[in-house]
Amino acid sequence: MIWCELLDLSIALVEPLYEVNVGHVSRVIANFGYNNLILVDPKVNLEKARKFASHGAYVLDNAKICKFNDLLKFDYLIGTTAISNFNWPNLRRSSVSPSFMAESLTQFSGSVCLIFGRDTTGLNNQELDSVDMIVSITTNPIYPTLNIGQAAAIIIYELSKYKSRDLKKIATKEQRSLMMFHYLELVDSLGFPNYKKPIFESAFRKLINRSLPTQREVTLLIGLFRKSNVALKRNHFYPKYKHISKSSDLA
Repeated sequence: MIWCELLDLSIALVEPLYEVNVGHVSRVIANFGYNNLILVDPKVNLEKARKFASHGAYVLDNAKICKFNDLLKFDYLIGTTAISNFNWPNLRRSSVSPSFMAESLTQFSGSVCLIFGRDTTGLNNQELDSVDMIVSITTNPIYPTLNIGQAAAIIIYELSKYKSRDLKKIATKEQRSLMMFHYLELVDSLGFPNYKKPIFESAFRKLINRSLPTQREVTLLIGLFRKSNVALKRNHFYPKYKHISKSSDLA
């Protein structure tokens, strides 16, 4: 079998409790040709987990142990949840399917970290807020939760199906952050009440991160937001311009 060019992918398990899950995920990582496993504050005996990894034990042996904030160094973070929600007020858990996620990443050239939450409670709200995309697997609503090993197999399989092709210059994390800064400045300039600002921020952040804009697209949006802010401030501090504009309209 000829393998496609693989994504620069790492898989992180947050505070894993069960050796069997850590072992099975290590095996899945090896099955699909990846190598990088990260354990965030693990609660397991890693030696006991080796027997569940089979021929993927080398992945577990080379696993890195870190804190959750250490994951923020990656260019793109993908969180996972079993509790997806498509009701618009709950933007935090707005999720995409594994196939949508995988195809979105076919043109991405940066480092990616796929994050699985705790065995029992998953990722908390603060952790979900820090990721760029959330993926969820559609299952029977009567029994919706897969174990971590099963979920990892499905999601990593989807990623392995796609070849990297026609790589575009996707906007970096720093560029996306700069765009978010100017966007929030615009929201503030428009005078929206404070309680609405987090909703606007969350909605725009999810939209941008899910669409993986190019550097050119982000540069254009930054320019738009900056000029909009300048225009709003000019009209705010120099109301005579408003008067001139109205007079011109009447002429």
